[in-house]
Amino acid sequence: MSIGWCLKVAVGRIILTCSAVALMALGAPLSAAAVQQDFGAWRAYMRGRVAISQDRLGEAVRQFQTALQASEHDRILRQRTFGLALLSGDEKLSFELARALEKAGQSGFDTRLVLLAQAVQDKEWDRAVEIRNGLSKENQLLFALPVIDSWLALGRGKDDPLAPIAGVGGNALAESYAAEHRAFLLGATGRTDDAMAAFQPLITGETGRATRIRLVAAAMLQRKGRKEEAAALLTGRDPVIRAAHAMVQGGKRLRTGIATPAEGMAELFVRLAADAGRDHTSQAGLVIARLATFLAPQNAETWLVTASLLADDDKPQAALDALAGISPTDPFAAQATGFRISLLQRLNRQAEALGIAQAAAAAAGAGVPEWSQLGDVLNMAELHEDAARAYARAIELTPSDQPDWRLYLLRGGAYERLGDWTRAEPDLRRAVALAPDEAVALNYLGYALLDRGLKLEEAQRLIENASAKRPGDGAITDSLAWVHYRRGNFARAIDLLEQAVQLEPAEPTINEHLGDAYWQVGRRYEARYSWRAAMVGAEEEDVLARLRRKIDFGLAAGDDSAQ
Repeated sequence: MSIGWCLKVAVGRIILTCSAVALMALGAPLSAAAVQQDFGAWRAYMRGRVAISQDRLGEAVRQFQTALQASEHDRILRQRTFGLALLSGDEKLSFELARALEKAGQSGFDTRLVLLAQAVQDKEWDRAVEIRNGLSKENQLLFALPVIDSWLALGRGKDDPLAPIAGVGGNALAESYAAEHRAFLLGATGRTDDAMAAFQPLITGETGRATRIRLVAAAMLQRKGRKEEAAALLTGRDPVIRAAHAMVQGGKRLRTGIATPAEGMAELFVRLAADAGRDHTSQAGLVIARLATFLAPQNAETWLVTASLLADDDKPQAALDALAGISPTDPFAAQATGFRISLLQRLNRQAEALGIAQAAAAAAGAGVPEWSQLGDVLNMAELHEDAARAYARAIELTPSDQPDWRLYLLRGGAYERLGDWTRAEPDLRRAVALAPDEAVALNYLGYALLDRGLKLEEAQRLIENASAKRPGDGAITDSLAWVHYRRGNFARAIDLLEQAVQLEPAEPTINEHLGDAYWQVGRRYEARYSWRAAMVGAEEEDVLARLRRKIDFGLAAGDDSAQ
C-alpha cells in the first residue's frame, strides 16, 4: 500500500482523495510487533505523532526516522515515514524511502510519482519513461500523462515533444493544461515567436494564472535578449508584474522561466496541486506541490502553493517554513511577505507581524501595497490612528488619476473605529463616490450612519442598494435587518436576521442582533439562545460582558446597539 490516492478529472475539476495509509493515518498506532521489538521505537513514534499535532513536521520526521531505524522491517512504519517525509518536504529522505519501498515491493502511485521526479531531476530518461508507463497502469492521472510524455520527449531528445499533447481534447480541463504546456514547450525548444502566439490567449486578464504565465513568457523573451518586449509584456497594476518589470528594466534575470523538463514537470505538478486545493483536497495536493518544489525550487509559485495548502491543513508554522524557499528578490517576494504576516497573526505572533510590515514599508521603493499592508496590521493591533496614517501614505503614493476606493474605505474605517466620525465620514463618502457599485463601500457607509442614528433614509437607501448587489452576503443582510429594527419593524428584522444567520451561523454580531429582535417581540427563550450563540464567537471583553448582561437580565434600554 501507499498514501493511496485517487487522482482524476470529474466535471472539469480535479479530485484527489487519500485512502488506505492516508495522510491522516500517520496518527494511527504503531504495529504491535514494533512495540514488542523495541520500546524506544514506540516512544519515538509517539513523540513524532505529538510533533505532527503541534505543527512541528521537521521534528516529527526525525522521530519517525528514529523509530524506523529501530524497527527497519516494519512495513507500515516505513510507509508512514515516507508519507511524512513528503509532507514535510524532506527531499533526500523522500527519494531514499521511495527507492526502499520500490525495492520491498511496496510501491504505489505516490511512490512512482516521487521516483519519476527523481529520474527527471537526474536526467535518467529511460528510467523516467519506464516509471511513467507504470503510472498509466494505475488508471490515474490519465489526463495529465500526455503533458508528462511531452516533457520526457524533450529530455530524451529523440521525438517531437509537441506530439503527445497535439491530440488532447474532449475535456476542457485537460485541454487547458495542454494549451499551457504547448506554449511552454515551444519556448523551451527555441521557437520563441510561435511560443508568443500560443501565450497570447493565456495571458489576458489579471488572474493569478495569467500572471504566472506572463512571467514565464517574459523570462523566455529576456533569455533570448528581447528585453524591451519582455518589459512591454509586464505592464499593469499587479504588484508581482510591476516587480518583474523593474527587474527586467534593471537588467536582473527573471527566474520564472520554463526551459527544462524538470521545470515543465514542476509547473504541471504545481497547477495540479493548486486545482486540487481549490476542490478541498489539500492533503493529497500538498504531496504534488512538494514534488514541484523538488523539481524547481527556484519557482516561487511552488512554495506559495505548498504554503497555502499547509495553511489550509492547519499547519501555519510549516507554511511559514515553506515560504523561506522564496528569494527576497523574486517578483513574488512581496506576496510572500504578506502571506508570512497573515500566518504570524494566525499564530498570535503580532509583534513579529508588525515588525515585518514596518520593515517592508520602510524599505527603499516601498509603495502602495507595503503601506496598505502596514495599515492592515496596525488596524488588527487596534492601533487605528497609526493605521490611518499608513493608509494616508498609501493614498499619497497612488497616482492621482487612479484613486483607489479601497484605501479611502480603509482609512475611513480606521477613523470610524477610533470614534472620529468627523474624519471618517468624508473618506467613506469618497469611497462610495469612487465605487458606487461596490456593495462593501455602500454597506459600510450605510451601517455607520445607521449606527449613529444619522440620516436614516440615506442609510436605508445605501444598505438596500448593497443588498441588491450582494443578496447572499450575511453581513449586508444583517445591516438591512438592522435598518428595520431601528425603525421598529421587528418582524421584518427577524426574517432577515434568520436569513443572515443561515448565511453566517458563527458570526457573533448577527446572532446578537437576532437575539435583540427576538426579545423585542417577546420571544425571550430564543433571544437568550441567540445571545449564547453570539458568545461562542465573540472575543472582545466588552462584547462578552454585554452578552452576559443580556442573558442574565434581558434587553435593557440602550443595550441593543451590538457592534
